Amino acid sequence: MVRVMRGFLGLAVIFFALMVHAQDFGAVKKSAERGDAKAQYEFGLMYSKGLGVTQDYAEAVKWYRKAAEQGHMDAQYNLGLMYAAGQGVVQNNAEAVKWYSKAAQQGDVRAQYNLGSMYAIGQGVERDYAEAIKWFRMAAEQGDANAQYRLGVSYDFGWGVAQNNKEAMKWYRQAAEQGVAAAQYYLGVSYANGQGVERNTIEAVKWYARAADQGHEGAVKALEAMKSRTSSAAQQNTDSLELFGVKLKNATRNQLRAAFRKSPLQVEREENSYWVDLYRSDRALEGSSQLAVGCTDRGQFAFAEYTFPSHLDTQQVQKIMDMVASKYGKPGKLSGNIGLGEVEAIWERGQDMSIKVYSGWPDTTTYLRFSDSGAERQMLAEIEAKQAAQTRRKAFPQSQQAF
Repeated sequence: MVRVMRGFLGLAVIFFALMVHAQDFGAVKKSAERGDAKAQYEFGLMYSKGLGVTQDYAEAVKWYRKAAEQGHMDAQYNLGLMYAAGQGVVQNNAEAVKWYSKAAQQGDVRAQYNLGSMYAIGQGVERDYAEAIKWFRMAAEQGDANAQYRLGVSYDFGWGVAQNNKEAMKWYRQAAEQGVAAAQYYLGVSYANGQGVERNTIEAVKWYARAADQGHEGAVKALEAMKSRTSSAAQQNTDSLELFGVKLKNATRNQLRAAFRKSPLQVEREENSYWVDLYRSDRALEGSSQLAVGCTDRGQFAFAEYTFPSHLDTQQVQKIMDMVASKYGKPGKLSGNIGLGEVEAIWERGQDMSIKVYSGWPDTTTYLRFSDSGAERQMLAEIEAKQAAQTRRKAFPQSQQAF
């Protein structure tokens, strides 16, 4: 019943609209026949859309032309569309250019963009990139998203204008923010390659993703390629993180102990009842005093930390950071005041692996830590569980548990 009522209501709305247009038709026709340009345009629109009258493109062209010849901007633009599409008239690109030009000169943004497009591809007029740029710019400055994108492409590839990556970025961004998928893709490309802007992978992914969400194939492939490269780089970074020739990711306690015994390290403690092995490290790494190596109950590597003792030595942490940077590059994160106060620098290496250099104040003892965050969390959970069990045993000694 509800669907039936909705159907009747829909038909009633359509009938009412047709009645209104039928009433308008007579009034508009009289004004149009008297030479009123606005009425002539509206009369042409009614024929073009079939509003209150049977759709008739030829009649639409007839009345658009009358209004256009009187300088009516919208009629000029619509007449250009009719010639471009061959609706109600023999298709003629040159005539389309003629009427787009008249409307564009009056400031019609749609005509300006269409005219720029026709100059760009040489349709109905000799190809002229400079002229295309002129009209694209006019439309772009009025906020037309497609014109902004085309202007960005022109600056990107130097079509009709001197190649300029910064200008390309400017127009790509404006079009991208209005939702043009191709502009979003090229904005991502610019960020990925550092063209016209500082290279920024996060921004590149952001704009690729927006374009991909709209089905842009290039953006989809770019995201897949970035994901593949990131995975490969993460694997390479992880593989490069090692101590005394042992790759730390998934290393075992026994592998590490065997390698350490062949190194300048001196054993201070190696006992399976402890999570952490201790080694004297001054002969292995200058300035350090001790290396602590933690593993899970199952013997999986969790962390390794060198200690570099110092007090009120503000340059200590900088020296250690420089040492790490010489092998692994600049840290991804850096916080604190190297000249005075706590400092922390972190190198993320992928697959939960990281390097951290940190120190405090006024005790400027500095620590160099290699960590597998997943295994380290597991180790800490094991330690907490054992401590909790010990606490329970102290609370209920054996003599009180005989019941």
